Amino acid sequence: MGGEGQPPRLQHCDTRKADSELKFNPADPAHHIETWIAYSFDGSIRATDDDFNARLDNVLNLNLPIIKNNRKSVWDAVMKWWKSEKNRLHGPPSKEQIEGEIDRHTHSPRNLLPYCQVAIYVLRQKLAGMT
Repeated sequence: MGGEGQPPRLQHCDTRKADSELKFNPADPAHHIETWIAYSFDGSIRATDDDFNARLDNVLNLNLPIIKNNRKSVWDAVMKWWKSEKNRLHGPPSKEQIEGEIDRHTHSPRNLLPYCQVAIYVLRQKLAGMT
């Protein structure tokens, strides 16, 4: 519920947004939000569009420290998987393995896992680096 009941500085997502407008709606699959945003290893999120980037910070409060820490944990888990597979295989995971991990995060039997887009982003970056 995005910090419902907390002071505004600790609220995020829909609770913080209230009735404010967004240029792109992260909940609307038609907006292809993943094409507008990027994640950093420190857990921060940013948008390639300046207006939308400001709204991620000021309207949705998505760089709140706890959210950044959660994203960083997912980033770190993906990198741990990557390093583990790289050591096991004596080389980087194959394209098929990476696509399998992306699929696992995209089509989880329990619906989408929290912060799954971070994992998908990192894996797609790894995949792009292979070409």
